[in-house]
Amino acid sequence: MIYPFIFISLISALTPFEKNIQTGLEKNSDIAAARAQVKAVEASHLPQKFDFLPQIGGEVTQAWSKNDNDDEKNARHISASASMKLFEFGAGMAGRKAAQADVRRAQAELDSKILSVEGEIILAMVNQLLQEEELEIQRQLVATREQSLSLAEARYKQGILPRQEADTFLVDLENARSKLQDLEVEEKKAKAEVFRLLENSGERFDWPWKNSKSQAALILKSELNFESIPSWHLAKATFENMTELSRQGFREIFPSLNGNFEYGLRREDEANKKYWLGSFTLAIPIFNRFQEYGNYKSLNYQAEAARARLVSLEKELKRNFDSAHAAFESSMNTSVKRDENLQISHRLYEDNLKRFRIGRVSANDLVIDQNRLQDSKFLASSGWAAYHLNLMKLCHSLGRSVNQCLGLSL
Repeated sequence: MIYPFIFISLISALTPFEKNIQTGLEKNSDIAAARAQVKAVEASHLPQKFDFLPQIGGEVTQAWSKNDNDDEKNARHISASASMKLFEFGAGMAGRKAAQADVRRAQAELDSKILSVEGEIILAMVNQLLQEEELEIQRQLVATREQSLSLAEARYKQGILPRQEADTFLVDLENARSKLQDLEVEEKKAKAEVFRLLENSGERFDWPWKNSKSQAALILKSELNFESIPSWHLAKATFENMTELSRQGFREIFPSLNGNFEYGLRREDEANKKYWLGSFTLAIPIFNRFQEYGNYKSLNYQAEAARARLVSLEKELKRNFDSAHAAFESSMNTSVKRDENLQISHRLYEDNLKRFRIGRVSANDLVIDQNRLQDSKFLASSGWAAYHLNLMKLCHSLGRSVNQCLGLSL
């Protein structure tokens, strides 16, 4: 009875950002296609799965004939037959193992696609958040420049400030307004990309993992394990599939032994005749223009190539993990420092604004402080964007979704 409450508590623990990720994954057509492909591969390998069982069939034939003397004859034939592969040097077993590996390959493709789509969704939403914050920062800058221009005009009219310095505020204001228009366009593009991935605008979201430093510290202690990475499973399953197909091809070169049995009833001229027939067939390939041998060698070379790709992938995954680990560790520290630096920049600007109002600092000094404050805001925002993206990359390098990394997976 406690399971529904656990499920509800997990749902409520998810932020709107994380709920949007799940919504995007559920609605993604590529993931749906990959899931259907897994089912299709499983269905296509049903014959290999039950290859060790006999084939059983039945037949019913009704025939009529008439000769030159107008004599009519009726004949009926009813039979049941069974055939079975008795010995084929393990070719069937290798075929079944190859089929199992192919199913694992399709499942690994699905898991890889899920991580890939999650990456697209997170990237789009982080970009939207970044564009929204930069747009808001620019709006604040425009408001600040408008306020500064009003103060400069007032001081100019009082004869305290020269016209040239007052004009610098006007130029800076127009430049800020122009950049604001550019950022509004970029924000619309970012929202359109999120809408495309979620098929709606999704729930309103904010930076979801700012306060996940304790979980993030645990993630940094994680060690790379190839067994948990879908792309490694994909390469390994491909190698195993080609290896087993190669073994199957090699064993098909040798003779095979099949057994057949048939039991039936023939009815001719009002007489019923029962019969049965049993046979063993030993098929011995002698020369077929190297068809089986060529097929085996081709599959063998493909297996060697798949093994080489697996070894190369392991090296690449190790490099990706080391790079993602270092990048996330760095972004953890810089995101906090940038927030602290923003507070300092804000305090310096407020102090110098007060001095400007009483004529103790020049217009250029105030502009420098405004630009410093704007740069600090942009850097703080981009720092949190890097923190979230690097967290995603580190989780994906471990073969996990971000929610799994943070312990929020349902």
